[in-house]
Amino acid sequence: MTGTGIIAYVKIPKINTTLPIYHGTDDAILQVAVGHIPGTSLPVGSKGIHAVISGHRGLLSAKLFTDIDRLVDGDTFMI
Repeated sequence: MTGTGIIAYVKIPKINTTLPIYHGTDDAILQVAVGHIPGTSLPVGSKGIHAVISGHRGLLSAKLFTDIDRLVDGDTFMI
């Protein structure tokens, strides 16, 4: 975790998107980034974990996951 509160990033190459992930899903976070849902595993790169993240699409003020519908089976993302 960094001093900024960012715990990880989600990168989706096909839609040229890299978004910061913060712990929690309050409105302030979801307006500008992706939130990690409390009570799920932290996205720390271990096998067998189940981290759950949440983010908006279609906001006027931020792109975030707006283009996620362009993904198809086999496309990859990294955390």
